[in-house]
Amino acid sequence: MNDSKADQPQLDKFRELARQLECDEDEARFEDQVRKIASAPKVNDALEPPASQLEAPRQRR
Repeated sequence: MNDSKADQPQLDKFRELARQLECDEDEARFEDQVRKIASAPKVNDALEPPASQLEAPRQRR
């Protein structure tokens, strides 16, 4: 049997990773690990520049 990663079905790759992260037995640990791996910024946060980059409008005299 060939153990190369390219030959493994996606489900087998997922199971192998879950075992490596030791989260295949405990549902709470699994959910915690998924949150760490799949965390992404919120859409609004990603589109808005940080407050430090915003400038106050300049007034003309």
